[in-house]
Amino acid sequence: MLQEVVIFVAVAGCVAFGQTSSAPPQSVVERFASLDVDGSRLTASGWRDADALFVHPSPASEPKSLIVIASHYGVSESPRKGDKMEFLMGYEELGRIDSASMIFTPTNAGPARQFDSFILVHPDNTSMDWKIEGNQPTVMHLSPKAAMAYVARKLTKTSDTATRNNADRTLTKLKLYP
Repeated sequence: MLQEVVIFVAVAGCVAFGQTSSAPPQSVVERFASLDVDGSRLTASGWRDADALFVHPSPASEPKSLIVIASHYGVSESPRKGDKMEFLMGYEELGRIDSASMIFTPTNAGPARQFDSFILVHPDNTSMDWKIEGNQPTVMHLSPKAAMAYVARKLTKTSDTATRNNADRTLTKLKLYP
């Protein structure tokens, strides 16, 4: 009986190990979306973590514009396209922050529903790992909380009066969003 249990555990462990070696394609996009929305991609280590999800690596870049989105967003699968899979990240855009001036511009007519498309491929014929086609987008999507943290960090690093005033106004506006 003990021998049967040991064999079962060993086989189950091998099967479980084999299943975790290749993440489901949707989870790859969900992981990227999470790193994007929580502001992790704004750091060097977060950028590297996200870069590992893409076929082509790219150098970290300072965003010019940040899209502030509602805290709720979703990732869903589109119909298959041959050996590729497409996933959509759906979100409500609340506004944008210009990273140079720290000015937040709300979306004109209120939250606007948007979708970003991600194609997943097996980067080589021998790998079962899914990766997002291309390289990381330089546009970043931040939750209001992550946007406030970003602006607050920038505020502590600038001595420019106009930028500091803009950042203060932006923080006040962002506090209105849950």
